[in-house]
Amino acid sequence: MVRTKGNPWGHVVLRGGSQGPNYDKQSVEAAMLLLRRAGLDPVVMVDCSHANANKQHERQVAVWHDLLAQRSAGNQHLVGMMVESHLEAGTQALPEDRSQLRYGMSITDACVGWDTTEHMLRLWGHYHSV
Repeated sequence: MVRTKGNPWGHVVLRGGSQGPNYDKQSVEAAMLLLRRAGLDPVVMVDCSHANANKQHERQVAVWHDLLAQRSAGNQHLVGMMVESHLEAGTQALPEDRSQLRYGMSITDACVGWDTTEHMLRLWGHYHSV
């Protein structure tokens, strides 16, 4: 068995779960409170995809907006957001004939496309320049 002192730059990632999304202000604050009670830095990252988007890749934008608003309102412990992104939006099944694959589209989780990703990043830049 190996024991370490831990990672001083660690963080919790909220991805949502069987109880539904957990990116809202109350969920983020509850996670921060639990971290503080455990004697850890209240550092939280949120996954805009998966259960937080109800497995609908298009909903990542709404989650992103909510998180930007939380940061803009002063939550500096919300240190990052994760997005499922690829060149093309959506997902595709892996065909037997690999030549049928659409270039730039995920074969795993559905993703937002590059245009949406660029829009989201520009929003982030706008919030951080204010």
